Amino acid sequence: MSYFDDSQRQATKDAGYVAGLNVLQIINEPTSAAIAYGFDMSTNITRGTNVLIFDLGGGTFDVSIVTIDVNGTFRVNAVAGDTNLGGQDFDNVMVEHFVKQFNEKHSTYMSGNVKALSRLKMVDSCLCDPGFNKTDIDEVVLVGGSTRIPKVQQLLKDFFDGKELSKKINPDEAVAYGATVLAAKLSGESSPQVSNFELNDIVPLSLGVALYDTSLSVIVKKNAKKPLTRQANYTTTEDNQSAILFNVYQGQRTRAIDNNWLGEFTVAVPVAPKGTSQVKVVFDIDDDGILNCSGEEVTTGLTKKVRIDHDKQRLSKADIKKMVQDAQRYKIVDEEFTEKNSARSDLEDYIYKLKNKIKSIRSKIRSEDIEKMENAIEDVRRQILHGMKLAEVKEYTTKSDLLANICVPILARYP
Repeated sequence: MSYFDDSQRQATKDAGYVAGLNVLQIINEPTSAAIAYGFDMSTNITRGTNVLIFDLGGGTFDVSIVTIDVNGTFRVNAVAGDTNLGGQDFDNVMVEHFVKQFNEKHSTYMSGNVKALSRLKMVDSCLCDPGFNKTDIDEVVLVGGSTRIPKVQQLLKDFFDGKELSKKINPDEAVAYGATVLAAKLSGESSPQVSNFELNDIVPLSLGVALYDTSLSVIVKKNAKKPLTRQANYTTTEDNQSAILFNVYQGQRTRAIDNNWLGEFTVAVPVAPKGTSQVKVVFDIDDDGILNCSGEEVTTGLTKKVRIDHDKQRLSKADIKKMVQDAQRYKIVDEEFTEKNSARSDLEDYIYKLKNKIKSIRSKIRSEDIEKMENAIEDVRRQILHGMKLAEVKEYTTKSDLLANICVPILARYP
């Protein structure tokens, strides 16, 4: 469950309470397996050891890179995963294969199956996030019953250039083993081997809020160490705005709506010209990876706190892996979106400054000059700033130059 989103983690915690368990902490499965490995091998660890946990179960797939230090610190460097990929998917592929073989009277070459290839792509993605190379990995630890499949082991061994895979812990028991060790520590177990280790876990996906231009403003970056508190300041984008609406998203895409929407909250602000009122947004993520948000208007101290409503937005078939892959696949599209957004914003700011300048010296300007400038501004707004559809960057810069050519000479005559 390293790639469970915020609502799925809350659901897991709730399920524990419903079952009558005292839930001390939510922990990622690969991290728990790393604890089991480190706890079992603690006497043999003489330096910082980089361990890649390859966790392939019946229905989910997770990869984590964990550094285990001599002093017993477990530091999670990166996670990747797919909540809908596991041994059951391999069964489905085999069924499809044999049905096709039966129907067409010939076999099908299955090694090109997307699900099969995605296992190694996930490992590669996990290595790239923190800047690791294959040679940086000291141990590759197998977790989950599906890692017993010989072909899976062969593919993984080949990926790591023939490196022997670690089979020193029971793949079926490793996660429960590690969770038990952590539970003992959290419960105050006095054994030195239990009490001396420390766990540093991370956030699997970036978190942020949607801006007025629909882009995602990231407040918490992927792979940030938790628990954590991060904050960012935002301001009004229109004159006489009385509140700011914050939509909270989780994911890796530049455009907010391409990510997973978690919830929203609104903060009241004093009515004033745009850019005057400011709201400090704070994201707090606990040890379980669960998010709490708050927004405070800086001048008045008015505060709005919210715990994301998980019941309304719980994902039934979350495909977080797809979100990360989409971020890579659409990188160029996202960059173009950012450039267009920036150009549009620059033009809007320029128009805002022109209008304020005209307003401040209106009494000095001849009526025909005022009409000429205001008509030019309105034409540009109607042609290129109407609605939310983005134009090309060159169109925004051309319109900005057009306004400058018309307005600057006129304003220069009225110092």
